[in-house]
Amino acid sequence: MITFHVKGAETLRSHVDRFPADVDRFTQHIALLVVEKAKELVRVKTGALRRSIDMIRVEPRHYLVRATARHAPWVERGRGPVEAKQAKALRFEVEGRILFRRRVGPARARPFLRPALEWARAQAPDLFRRTVLFTGRR
Repeated sequence: MITFHVKGAETLRSHVDRFPADVDRFTQHIALLVVEKAKELVRVKTGALRRSIDMIRVEPRHYLVRATARHAPWVERGRGPVEAKQAKALRFEVEGRILFRRRVGPARARPFLRPALEWARAQAPDLFRRTVLFTGRR
């Protein structure tokens, strides 16, 4: 869930209460910006991770941006070493070659969601002014 801490929260709260449709449109727009930026930042091998990045509306003014690919958490946060437990070896493909290893070392993080959120957070004040403050003056 995207959460913003804004100076002048009382002013913001009055706009949120007076113009819920505008605020919902604003939060949806921010969530879409995060999705677009995350898809731009993610490294692509098969495209499955990029295709899994989406957003859902949880409730009015609340959107969840997520990557549903099984390996998304390991790409975003990295992972420690992996050792074969149920079989004799791990099987994987590297540059078209099939490799078998008993264990592999850690994989570093390659974040895409967190940087996308930080980028969108920087865009938020200007977008809020354009979508809520100015359109809300009716």
